[in-house]
Amino acid sequence: ATLRTKEAALRSALGATTFRVVSPFFAEAVILAFAGSVLGIAIAFYGVGLFDSATQGVGKPYFMTFAVDLPVLMFILAISALTALVAGAAPAYQISKTDVNAIIKDEARGSSRAQGGRLSKILVIGEIALSCALLVGAGLMTKSIINLNNYDFAFETENVFTARVGLFETDYPDRTSRERFFSNLLLRLRGLPGGQAATLSSGIPPSGSGAARFAIEGETYATDQDYPRSATNTVTPGFFDTFGIEVSRGRDFAEQDDVDALPVAIVSTRFAERFFPGEDPIGGRIREGTSDSEEDWKSIVGVVPNLMDIGRTGIGNDLDPTLYYVPAKQRDARFLTISVRTGGGDPLTITSSVREAVRAVDPDLPIYNVRTAQGAWEEDTWFFQVFGTLFIVFGLAALFMASIGLYGVLSFSVNRRVQEMGIRMALGAQARDVIRLVLRQGTFQLGIGLAVGLVMAFGLSNIIGILMFNVQPRDPMVFGSIVLVISVVGILASIIPARRATSVDPIEALRHE
Repeated sequence: ATLRTKEAALRSALGATTFRVVSPFFAEAVILAFAGSVLGIAIAFYGVGLFDSATQGVGKPYFMTFAVDLPVLMFILAISALTALVAGAAPAYQISKTDVNAIIKDEARGSSRAQGGRLSKILVIGEIALSCALLVGAGLMTKSIINLNNYDFAFETENVFTARVGLFETDYPDRTSRERFFSNLLLRLRGLPGGQAATLSSGIPPSGSGAARFAIEGETYATDQDYPRSATNTVTPGFFDTFGIEVSRGRDFAEQDDVDALPVAIVSTRFAERFFPGEDPIGGRIREGTSDSEEDWKSIVGVVPNLMDIGRTGIGNDLDPTLYYVPAKQRDARFLTISVRTGGGDPLTITSSVREAVRAVDPDLPIYNVRTAQGAWEEDTWFFQVFGTLFIVFGLAALFMASIGLYGVLSFSVNRRVQEMGIRMALGAQARDVIRLVLRQGTFQLGIGLAVGLVMAFGLSNIIGILMFNVQPRDPMVFGSIVLVISVVGILASIIPARRATSVDPIEALRHE
């Protein structure tokens, strides 16, 4: 449009109406938008189908499917149409506000220096800002994926079989019957061939467990909301041995820790550090519930290493929340997870043996959610791999678009100034002076775009914090790397047209039209 401003001015001077002058601009914008939309729809259908196929078998919920949604598609088409109107209206507005005589007298030989420069700079700055924000998000997700794949578990995952079993109240109406069932089942599980240790629990690491509010003996709380909250897990003796966890202080649970014994609990290291700072938590007491609780006080008898609990935190940066354990015999439970550590190979090979052990206690009771501890981890973190990769793709696409935008505008600007640069070089300017001139223009837009983009990135990092794995939203390495990458790309986009301009013979440049 900028190049054709003089053409439009001549048409106006020859008597063409405003509609006749601007209609070609609208027509071209509509054709470009239509062609782009058709291509985009084809890419969308293919890409969404490919994306849905790639997410099969990774542990996503069965009810979650990925397909092109008609309302979303119509919204995108409306955006495309609006973009076409805006793209056509911008040059029309420029022409309507420009003095025809001034354009005709312009010495730029077919274009006006004043037209389009400011708008193009704003567009490039916007592209750089958006790509910066998206790339920071992509960088954070990339680091999350790396941390996820390289995470050093504090527990055994590869050789552990897990499955759920539940008791219906109609078949097991009281606590005694339920406790009898689980006790008999645990005895059979511990005798399975190929099994090295077995346990029952309300949750396994890292799939998480429940959470509860509690009171610490000696502390006072103004309101129920002031009572601390922690993850909690109901376990049978042998839980820590099954997952290869050593009790660092105190003792493990024993078979004697039943409903008639002193109520006890084992806490994680982080629990001890947070609620018993500077003192030994062994012997300390906690009580589940708030101000109206009638629960008994539980004495802390042991401390174990921190274990990840993504069930309570929803996966984020709080990977080692406070966590305490209660013996299964001291907490009535109807649904528990079976965990059996095997000697090696595929843990799922003992599935039939576990199923027979359950049937031996109750022939009508099935097991479900059969998987390994490693499989549970992969299923619970599938969206990291999927959406993290998607974020990376979007970020790279944004970087590509910003690079093309910056290069295109600078190349266009340099091309319009070839005659000026020829005069400069004819008068003694060196190639480095011309390159410096172009670089100054490019780096100015680059600097503003990065500044705006970093502000946007700070806000975006807070939003996607729940999707990040062991990464701080303000990670300096990620932010610094993205700034460096965009700066390098921006400088290259500025240098290429500048070097091309300096390679032109000054005599030819002076004749350039």
